[in-house]
Amino acid sequence: MEAAKHAGEALESAKDADDLANIACCLVIFAALAARRLDGERAALLLGASRRVYRDIELMVEPSEQVLLEDAARRIRDLLDDEERQAAELAGAALGTAQAVEVALRPAS
Repeated sequence: MEAAKHAGEALESAKDADDLANIACCLVIFAALAARRLDGERAALLLGASRRVYRDIELMVEPSEQVLLEDAARRIRDLLDDEERQAAELAGAALGTAQAVEVALRPAS
């Protein structure tokens, strides 16, 4: 998938530059890609991680990213029940940034 390739390159660059704002944005992209592949657990995990990074750096989500985030969240709600979704999002929020990047860059199963 071309989008995943480009998102991976962007995430690698953001990681190398320790650019937390772009890491958070890339995690949203990877969450959206997982949701579109119907991998709700991975999507919720990455969405939880991205929200935590945004909170940690006290950055508001850009409007264009917000649309993608909301779409991913809606798809996740369609894929998982509330308990599964909340557990995966909390697990994602508990990941360190480096761990979240590693999960995002890991090939989807």
